[in-house]
Amino acid sequence: MIGILILCLTSVSAQDKKCQMSGYVKNMEGVFFLGSSMEEQLGTNMMDYNLTHQRLNFDYFFTSDLLFTVQMRNRFYVGGMVRDIPFFADYTAYDNGKVDMSWNIATGDNWFLNTNIDRLYIDYTYQSWNLTVGRQRINWGINFVWNPNDLFNTYNYLDFDYEERPGADAVKLTRYFGYTASLEVAYKMADEMIYRTFAASYRFNLKGYDIQIIGGWKGYDLVLGTGWTGNIKGAGFRGEMSYFHPMTGYKDDSKEALVTSLSLDYTFPKGLYLQTSFLFNSLGTTGDIDQENLLYVDANLSAKNLSLGKYEGFVQASYQLSPITYISGSVITNLSDGSGYCGPSVTFSILDNLDLMTMGQVFWGKSLSEYGNQPNSAYIRLKYSF
Repeated sequence: MIGILILCLTSVSAQDKKCQMSGYVKNMEGVFFLGSSMEEQLGTNMMDYNLTHQRLNFDYFFTSDLLFTVQMRNRFYVGGMVRDIPFFADYTAYDNGKVDMSWNIATGDNWFLNTNIDRLYIDYTYQSWNLTVGRQRINWGINFVWNPNDLFNTYNYLDFDYEERPGADAVKLTRYFGYTASLEVAYKMADEMIYRTFAASYRFNLKGYDIQIIGGWKGYDLVLGTGWTGNIKGAGFRGEMSYFHPMTGYKDDSKEALVTSLSLDYTFPKGLYLQTSFLFNSLGTTGDIDQENLLYVDANLSAKNLSLGKYEGFVQASYQLSPITYISGSVITNLSDGSGYCGPSVTFSILDNLDLMTMGQVFWGKSLSEYGNQPNSAYIRLKYSF
């Protein structure tokens, strides 16, 4: 990384636009309020941590058609959560890509420093063709919360502090047909079969709707899906659907699945934004759920496994209260067991590139429900962008 920065500084003049850098520095204080079951295991009813999070985005344009990109983040955790949860540091360093690019470079009793490269690719464009090779984000998702079409790099909505979302070690080839149609083929590399993906997506416009059709294989399953974006009387209408069918000769316990998400969103004349979404997951359950911490399920999260429950609902409202104050709140609920999540937040714009955000994550539900027994938490975060 240092060599790249030296190359940028020594070979590019101040007026040259070939080299571009941006990023941010954030500091966030988080507090978890534990339920009785976790209190018995850990011997405390509250855990805190402080996270200093620095990101650097670097682009180098060899020509107007050839781009090199590397993006990395450094995270310094310190506090009771690091001390009291032994696996937390190892979980943070986990990388299921073909190339392991996440390292804990220094650790202590209650702190550790992690470096993670989540973008590292070459992008080449020739006429109507585009080729991207390396760790990249292949974003086929359409909806905001649940994305059955996002076969390559599914993300956890509750991980609000990771705006860029994860990347995939992949090769992607795109062919554009005018302004409204394209064909994209991509292959995600991984050591384990379950993480490999090979699929194609064809996008086109039909009567005002942007539509995509996807097909291929992911892990042990053949996949066929579709998605669309349009509007109904001024409200945005989006949907995604994917069907997973186990391939013969592979893992015996792989099951077929149908995952569907629909959403509506609308912005009122005075700026109030509302969004609602619904998820159907045929592999989910309507009964009791074996508890797991929903904040740390990324390793098992996939387009086939977006929820533990069969029926999920989502509502979000946001509003620019003043030129410097933005408020938002979201609710997720399991429609079968009544458990749920609420995430209110307030963001203050102190300067053009300096924001202060406060946020809560509140869970409710009976024992053995999807969101019951999850730890409630509160955060305050200062972010400086450059």
